[in-house]
Amino acid sequence: MQLTGKPLFLLLPSAVILSACATTSRPDYVRSCTADVGASGSYIWTTGTELPSASPGEGGTSEGAKALNECVIRRASIGSQVIPPNFEKPDPRPAPPKLAPQPAQPGKLPLPVEYPLQPSDAELWPTLTLEQQKRAIKFLKDGSTITSSLELEST
Repeated sequence: MQLTGKPLFLLLPSAVILSACATTSRPDYVRSCTADVGASGSYIWTTGTELPSASPGEGGTSEGAKALNECVIRRASIGSQVIPPNFEKPDPRPAPPKLAPQPAQPGKLPLPVEYPLQPSDAELWPTLTLEQQKRAIKFLKDGSTITSSLELEST
């Protein structure tokens, strides 16, 4: 069977449309890692494999290519092409030290170390009356602070 130019002309656009519909949505690691890493120069991306791979192009460096390739692998391993804009980076500050439970003074409650406390709370706690301590625990349960439970008394 011999094809003429006309049927081939009609088949070509159909093939392009079908191939566009058949492509699966793959993460754009090239674009997202290029933006994320910010390596200087240009890089040649090999995309015929499962994951794209960068090699140095004009002005690019092997360190830049390595950083780009590590980014692609990292993103593929977490299954996400971009970090969401609302992503919260871990707080680099050390967590406040956990206080050890302390014995309560007679007629008072022990320091409630099971709640997040302010640095000065351990010194403040024994100076509070039993009623103030009970009120402070209610505030701590609601996510507030010992100091804020006392501010209402002074107004």
